[in-house]
Amino acid sequence: MASPVLETYCCMFPRSENWTDIHPPDGRESYDRSTLMAYNIFSIISSSLSVGGAVYQWLPKKLASHIRTEREIKSVLRQNYIIIWLTVADFAATIGVLIRSSFWLNGQMNTTLNNLTNTHNGSYDHNFCIITSAWIQYFYISTYFWTFIFALDTYYLTLNRRSYQRLYHMLNWGITALLCAISLAVLYAPDLKECQCWNRLIPYYICSILPLLFTLIANPILYSKTSKSVQVHIYGGGSFTDRERKVIHSLKVRFRAFMIAFTVCWIPTIASVLAVPFVYNMEVKPVAFMAILCLTSILNPLQGFLNSLLYRGVGLCPSGHLRESEFDQPVTTNGSDSLTRLLDSSDST
Repeated sequence: MASPVLETYCCMFPRSENWTDIHPPDGRESYDRSTLMAYNIFSIISSSLSVGGAVYQWLPKKLASHIRTEREIKSVLRQNYIIIWLTVADFAATIGVLIRSSFWLNGQMNTTLNNLTNTHNGSYDHNFCIITSAWIQYFYISTYFWTFIFALDTYYLTLNRRSYQRLYHMLNWGITALLCAISLAVLYAPDLKECQCWNRLIPYYICSILPLLFTLIANPILYSKTSKSVQVHIYGGGSFTDRERKVIHSLKVRFRAFMIAFTVCWIPTIASVLAVPFVYNMEVKPVAFMAILCLTSILNPLQGFLNSLLYRGVGLCPSGHLRESEFDQPVTTNGSDSLTRLLDSSDST
């Protein structure tokens, strides 16, 4: 549901007669009403699960009995801080999906599709589509960066380095806003009233998909480096018992689960973008393309629900005795040991 391909749906709600360049020639804009209805139903169901997952993630969690010192608590809280903001971005995006799909399912979209070649009164639909699509795009791109920041900060934790909370916010929200502004300007400039030529979709898609590809590439590297850092620390302790083996195994399994869930949720988005040129040249049937988009309607919003299950045990709700400014200080105990306790805490919840 967060595929950048969906922004082009807004071009099906024209505000003027100069909109036909956005569609493939020869009447190839074959969109089936029943497919679009299923698409929106899937989006609503999946988004509802993610909204529930976000609420579940925000519920208070108990502190594991062996996490006692302030330093240990701080190690866990800095991870929770990032998870909370990832959940906020997920929640905002899925709310946007719910609103848009509900309006479209109510007839705003399908009524217009029935009269694509005859109507030029889509001002309301066009504006609504642009606003909601931009909202969804902004917050889902933000989730890509928060997912990357979680992996980066986890690696920093093993190196006993400080957490750069303010910098994380500045880069995340700032870069996300810049990418969204550029992508929308490319598609609509100089006038938001209408979409521009078909060729402008390519740079728009590139600008939208780059953060996703960046996270898919960078996170496995960071998780691998984190695992090696913990492993080196454990080996350096001189003992390698079953507990140490369990810690390393748990770490690798958890990181692998993070990446599998993220990849499964967003691979259909990449596929939908790659399929656009082939649909245009009729090398991919429209029904196959719509099947890919239906997958995005299920899997994209499902990210929030899966995150609530995978990240639930990692962090802890702030207890109030630690100030946010303390997160910017390095953890004075060994970072790898702090991460080990973090894993033990998650297994206990």
